[in-house]
Formats: sequence, C-alpha cells, structure tokens
Amino acid sequence: MSGKLPHVSARPATAPASASARLNRRILAGGAVAGALVLGAIVVPAVANATTSTTFAAGDLVVYRVGDGSTSLSDNAAPVFLDEYSPAGALVQSIALPTSDSGSSHELTASGSAASEGEITLSADGRYLMAPGYHKAVGTDSVATTDDVTVARVGADGGVDTSTVLNEFADDNNVRGVASTDGSSIWVSGAAGGIGYSTLGSSSFTQLTDENLREVQVLGGQLYASSSKDGIGVSTVGSGTPTTAGQSLTNLPGSPESSGDPYNYVLLNLSGTTTPDTMYVSDNSAGKIYKFSLVSGVWTAEGSKSLSNVVDLTGSVVDGQAVLYATGSGSSGTSGTLSKVVDSKGAGVSMSGTVTTLASAASKEAFRGVAFAPGTSTDSTASASATASASASASASASASASASASASASASTSPSASASASASASATPTGSKTPTISLSTATLLGAVSNTRNPTVTVTVGDAYYGASAVTLTAKSSSTSVVPTANMVFSGSGATRTLTVTPAKAGYATITVTATATDGSTKTATLAYAASIADSADPAADYYSGIGNASAMIDVGGGYYVVGDDETDVLYLYQQGVTAPVKTYDFTSQFPNGDTEIDIEAAAKVGNRIYWTGSMSNKDSGDLAPARSTVFATDITGSGASTALSYVGAYSGLRTDMINWDASNGKTLGLAASAADGVGGHTTSSFNVEGLEFAPGSTSTAYFAFRAPLESTSARTKALVVPVTNLDQLVTGAATTATFGSAVQMDLGGLGIRDIRKNADNQYVILAGTANGDNDEAALYSWDGVAADAPVKDAVTLPTPEGAWEGIGAVPDPLAAGSSLYLIQDDGDTAWYNDGDTSKSGLTAQYMKFLGDTVTWK
Repeated sequence: MSGKLPHVSARPATAPASASARLNRRILAGGAVAGALVLGAIVVPAVANATTSTTFAAGDLVVYRVGDGSTSLSDNAAPVFLDEYSPAGALVQSIALPTSDSGSSHELTASGSAASEGEITLSADGRYLMAPGYHKAVGTDSVATTDDVTVARVGADGGVDTSTVLNEFADDNNVRGVASTDGSSIWVSGAAGGIGYSTLGSSSFTQLTDENLREVQVLGGQLYASSSKDGIGVSTVGSGTPTTAGQSLTNLPGSPESSGDPYNYVLLNLSGTTTPDTMYVSDNSAGKIYKFSLVSGVWTAEGSKSLSNVVDLTGSVVDGQAVLYATGSGSSGTSGTLSKVVDSKGAGVSMSGTVTTLASAASKEAFRGVAFAPGTSTDSTASASATASASASASASASASASASASASASASTSPSASASASASASATPTGSKTPTISLSTATLLGAVSNTRNPTVTVTVGDAYYGASAVTLTAKSSSTSVVPTANMVFSGSGATRTLTVTPAKAGYATITVTATATDGSTKTATLAYAASIADSADPAADYYSGIGNASAMIDVGGGYYVVGDDETDVLYLYQQGVTAPVKTYDFTSQFPNGDTEIDIEAAAKVGNRIYWTGSMSNKDSGDLAPARSTVFATDITGSGASTALSYVGAYSGLRTDMINWDASNGKTLGLAASAADGVGGHTTSSFNVEGLEFAPGSTSTAYFAFRAPLESTSARTKALVVPVTNLDQLVTGAATTATFGSAVQMDLGGLGIRDIRKNADNQYVILAGTANGDNDEAALYSWDGVAADAPVKDAVTLPTPEGAWEGIGAVPDPLAAGSSLYLIQDDGDTAWYNDGDTSKSGLTAQYMKFLGDTVTWK
C-alpha cells in the first residue's frame, strides 16, 4: 500500500521562504471543484480552515518544485517537492518525494535547470496526481543524460507511490511529462523516448512513438501530446488511449502552435456545450499563453497574454470565464513563478484580461509543472474533436418555477427520466445576486450495488434574487454505466434538497450537480462517487469510509463507536449507519514505538477507560514486529458525537511476559515456538491476539483471546484465552511485569477467536473465525466467563463476508433470542470497485471502506 511521506510542511503565504522556515500546518478548502484540464464549469472552493492533515483540498493547485534552497540549481539531480497552493496563492503544504530507495518506494529527482521537465497532470478520473522524474540520487551529474525514469502517483490523501521505475526510457535525454487515466495505466513523454506506455509498479514500457515530445495528457478518452519539433504543435496520439507501438501523431485541425514552442495546453468549454471550444497553449520561447477557438471545425488563433518564460498551464471555467494558472521557470530554468491568468472574453473572441503573480520560488528553488490537486474532479466526457458536435449528457434534473404571488407551494412529480421537481414562489420585487449558490454535504460519496441503505447527499442551494425555491437542480454522471441517468434523483424543495444515487455497477464516476436560476445563470458542485460490488449475502449492510481494515470497536453511547484499524494506529469515531467518520484520535507521537504499526486488533472498556492491544504477531513474512506487542489505554470524556479520548499510557512487554510465563509452566502452550522469528502471523500455530475483554466483575483481569495458536501443540483444535491479572497497572507503569491466571482452552469447532465482548451481566459473546488466513468460516458463541464452562454455539448464520468478521459492538442486556448484535468486518483485502485496488494495496483513504451489519441472536 502506498504510504504518506513523513516530511510534510507549509510555508507562510506572505512571502517566499527557505526550507528552514517551513511550518507544520495544513489548509483544507471546503467544497469540491471540477479541475485541471476540465472540459466544463467548476466551482470555486470555499475559504480554507486550518487542520493537521496531509490530505489535499479539492480545487487547490499543486506545483512541481525542484530544489530545497540549500544548493544552487544546475543540471545535476535535485530533490523534488509537490507544493500545494490555494487558488489565491497561499502555500498550504509541501510533500517531499523520495530521494532514496526503500522497498517499493523509489527515488525521484529532477534536473535543477531543465525547464521542460516536471510536467505534472491530474489523472483523467481526478483521483491521482502524476509526476515524472529520474531514478537517480540527488547530486547526480547531468542527470538528464541518464536513462531510468521514476513515476510518482499521489492520491488525494497525500499518499505517494513511486513503485514505477522505467528502465532506459529517457535514452540519455529529458523525461518531461506523464499522464494516466486512472493512476494505473501510465503514459510518459520525453525528449528522446517519445511516449512510453506502462502500468503502475512496472519496470518496463512499450514505446508508442519516438518523437521529441513535451507534455502528454489524456482528455475525454483521447491521448494528446505537444512538441516544438517537426511541425507537430498540439496533436492527438493514435485513437483513444493507445497502448501498442507504432502510433502516429496528428495535429489538431488548424495545426495550432505547430511552428511555436508549445509546452502545455488546456481545453475548455466557454460556450456551455458538451464539446471544448477554446484552447490555451503555453509557449515558452515566446513568453506567451496563446488562445485558440474552434471555428467551423478549425482551431483559430484568438490572441495571447504575455507571461515571461511560461512553462506549464492548467485551468478551469469560473462564471463563464477561463481562469488559468501558469508556472514560469525563469530564463535559465532555475527560478519560478505561479501566476493566475483570467481571460474575460468568451469563445471566438480575442483573449483579454489580467495576469496576477500568486507566488514566487525561493532562492535556489525552481517551479516546473502545475495541476489541480488530486481529488479535484474532472469532466472528461467530451473530446477535442475537429468539429463541435453535441453529445447526449447523462443528467437527472429537478425543475422549479417562480411566481409573483406572496404564497409558496411545493410539489413533487415522477417522470420517465426519474427527475424530481418542485415549484415555489418568489418575491414580486427581487433584489440581490442572480447567480445561485450550491454546496454538497460531502465531497465523496460511496455506494454499493444493490444495497438498500446507500447514503444520500444533502444539497444546499440559495438565490438572493429569485429565492432558493426557484433554483433548478440537474446532475450529470461522467460514467452512465456506473450511475445511469435515471438513477440520480432529487427530492425536497427550498434551500435543502436530497440527491439519491443508485449505482448500476461497480466503478467510479464524477457527478456534477448544477444549480440553475430562473434567468439561466448557473453554479456547479462536483461529487466524487464510487460504487462497490454487490454483496448479495448482505444487501442491507452499512458501509463506513476512511479505513478498510476495521478490527475492533467500542461502544461510547448514543449509537457511536470508536473503531480501531489494523493498518493504522489512528482511532476513528463513527455513528452507526453513517458512512463518514465523525472524528479521529491520533496518539502515535506518544506510543513507545512512535508511528510504527501496532496492528490494533482488539479493545475492551471498563469504566471510562478503553484498553487497546496489538496482535503481538509476527509479520506474514515471519519477520519480528516488536511494535505489535503494544498495549495502550485511553480515557473517555463525553459520549456519542462528543466523545473525547486522552492518552493514559502503554506497555510493550506483554508478548515476552506471556512467552516467559508459558516457559515457566513447561511450555505447555508452545508460545515461544509460535512467536519465533520466521513464523508467519496467520497460521494455526502462529502467535496472534485478536480479542480482549475483562473477566467477570473485574477491572484488572483481562482475557487476551487468541486467533492463534490453536491448542494443543499437537492437535491444533482449541481456542486459547490467557488471563492477564494486572492489566490496569501495566499501562500506568505501576507494574513492570505481567501476572497471569490459568489459561483457558475452549472448543469452538476448530476456530480461533476474532473478538470477545460481554454485557454488564457478564454474558459474553465470542466471535470465532479461522485461525489462518482463509476467512471462510465464522460463528458466534455465548459464554459465562467461567473457565470450567464451555461456550455454546448460537444458531445464527453469519452472512458470508467480503473480508472477515472482526469486531463486536455492544452486547445487548439481557442477551436472549431475538436480541440484535452489531458486527464489523475487516475488508482490507477486498477489491470493492472491480479494479484490483484494495485498502492494503492501491486505494486512497478517500475510497477505503468497511462493512458493518446487525445480526439477530437465536
């Protein structure tokens, strides 16, 4: 799984700063926007708020920066940073790309003086930022004369994947640009290598062309490239998104910039149709941004704006005007500016407007490419064809009418297109802005095919002139196979509406919601949508976002749970049945092993204190993982949505204590062998704790329940529970060694323990599952907490999980036939979206999810 880099910093917005002046802060902008290289209108993001996260804000800009301010730039390899700026030019954060190899993470550097490098793009689906560089160490002489190229894929959560290294692509010349449809299919461009096609994590590529090229992009399902050589200009590459050798370059009609020095290009729709009608091209040698309009099927020059040493370019449509953002690298390629260019004229009119410098590179640093931040949604349903042709859009609509009466009425109707309508009155003497306002309750919506509990989106609209009730809502899907027209339905009236989305198949779509006023003026907001595969065994399940490896849950009242995840040490608060987390709790800076993964697998609550434990297991490879032996405690204040957690303390010697205790008792349980270096974490003989609960009536003795090993050491059929009698003292430091009660072995039909939970009357529920990694069997058992008494299997049949049933919520009191019990799954290995990506490999936090559901006790 791609990880976030540890160095994330931000600079003050007031002036350029050296690396030493960076501050640890993060700005998040509200609202979603349609983004870089967009083929339609976007929404300008709201004012930002400060928080501590590396997540990009949709609608922000990202600049490819070369150099850290410590060394003068030359043609030697320099470190690369991705600097996030607000649209107003305030620096939000900087993410350093790797400068050394570590496992699948590879170094990525750039020439300090090559202005044509670092042409970054947003993937066509808006999910990833793609950045090129060299697989060479900082300081490598004349790095552009080397061969190996590294490609970085960066998600909306700041996670960086540099697993792709293309050997011998650059062919002793510059690597320049990179594009992708979805973060997995990759096209790289260079001065000598033409265009190479590869896939994420690959070390090889297929050479599609061999021309000297600049920027490569995927727009509207078509691959494009630019060049200043051989009269190429801006051209298409083959048909669609080719992946085979022998592709030809075809200039766009009118051969725009075929005799110039084009770097990047932006295609926009200024007239409101479904086909781009305006193109802007950055010309480095001329120091200008040229405008072209599609006139009778030919791209025709429409003037320019001067911008010295301009290199890269991106843009969008805001209130009918083209708003462009451009970078310059100075005459020697060793400096940098970020500028905003507004073209106040529409399609077919000569370019006119303003140029504003938003930011400048610090000394010994340079700017290269610019793109919208990952997570910014793009509308790529149209292509830059030779002629403008209307295409059917995937839209659902809600209509509204205004009258001059003083009373208001609302009505809903159903039509074959599944649109919702509402009518209402407006004032007879309206005042204020005629442009409507719109906001969505979430920027990302996760649904599931055939699920009966899919979440909805609240759409808030306003119109100072005509009134909110007069606003018409329409929605357009970028993928009608995932979200068909008829499956987007609006309901409600006035300022608050509801959008219900019913997916037809698994996959991703960008949903653009447009608010239209009575006079036709519009405002849009975009929604990143993803639909997971149908779970026929559990169609009424709840889905929760942000993490995918849920492993433990604690009831904190009012239908809220704190959830632990075995792939992150951060805790999450969720409301039952609500997709997005309410808040998170991060104590990694206070753990004995810092942010090294604890592999949180179990938790138990006594009074206002929650105890959490790692699995204490080795890695699947058999490598030792000392941080997983951490047991820590947090204290609760408040409840429900207001739950706050404070850190109490931790103990990291429990696994060793257990092994020593077993050894002193003749190694009856074989714990030393189960924990030995080289023993993987998921076998029937592994050392792996996944359940935790307190003994009946006790606040100090806790049952540590094992997924494995199964006992005995010869038969491997019985589940193991080890009582620790002084857990309360271990986490506070009052005791330095654990003490133990007698081990409990129980017959759970050959299964291990995945969780154990009790109610106030000491009625226990045991969630049993396979001790190994098969995850193909699960069952529930009741128990009274007494070692001599055997658990009793309940008759309930659990739905077949997508992943594995891992956690139990509150046990009802009394536990009786007909009682409801809430369970959650660890779905870290589930490819929810049919693209092969999972929470453990490929998915960003934006699209991770896990499942929860209620079962009825028999």
